[in-house]
Amino acid sequence: MYRAETAWTAPGERPSEDTEVPEKGLHAEIRFIEEVSCLLLDGTQKYQVTCFVSWSPCPECARRLAELARHPGLRLRVLAARLYYHWARAFQEGLQQLCRAGVLVAVMGLPEFIDCWGRFVSPEQGRFEQVRWDNLERHSDRIQKRLGRIWKSWGVDQFIDDLEKLWL
Repeated sequence: MYRAETAWTAPGERPSEDTEVPEKGLHAEIRFIEEVSCLLLDGTQKYQVTCFVSWSPCPECARRLAELARHPGLRLRVLAARLYYHWARAFQEGLQQLCRAGVLVAVMGLPEFIDCWGRFVSPEQGRFEQVRWDNLERHSDRIQKRLGRIWKSWGVDQFIDDLEKLWL
């Protein structure tokens, strides 16, 4: 993915002309929140919603997602391909805020990349070509371990384990 663009492409490729590129400066999480908010979710119903993102949320997006997660009956999961400024305390606090709001934040592994690719990125192509993403599983594992260290440093690792069990 190119930093200046929001469309997901394979390394070395540019998005095609018909790729929807969101309004400049608007984070994917904010677009997601707007889309979910438009659905007018019925508070008496139960919903499980997954948000696939290239980068973990910034502090402001984390705050807004945590607000969304407080909707009655909504269980929210954020699957990120990478951690954004994982070493910065404000970004870690944003992740912790999501955790406290009951949002499961996890790193995408191969099954999640395949699911995301098939549903949203290229449903017409269908098949995710892992060969084009060298060492995807190794990188995902490393990033997931980094996220685990963040959870442990904040003392919420057991809480995260319990959240993950709710999604099984």
